[in-house]
Amino acid sequence: MLAASRLRPIAVGALAVALAVALAVALTAASALAQGTITGVITGGDTKAALAGVQVIAVGTNASALTGDDGRFRLVNVRAGTVDIQAFRV
Repeated sequence: MLAASRLRPIAVGALAVALAVALAVALTAASALAQGTITGVITGGDTKAALAGVQVIAVGTNASALTGDDGRFRLVNVRAGTVDIQAFRV
């Protein structure tokens, strides 16, 4: 066993830095995987009536949905953060 005076403090410091880097990488990977759900209702301008059959997409993702008869939509597995939404009706 090594005496305390022979331990190299730099090794402990290097280990702490390595652990901090590993934790930062893990947290970054976890936040990149964070996903959520966006729900809403599409209504007409002046009448405020629900609009059925509207295609709703989260720009830059694969998330899309059609509104139901009640104008409601649900986009799932959308990345965390700010996302632009577009709605189209043909």
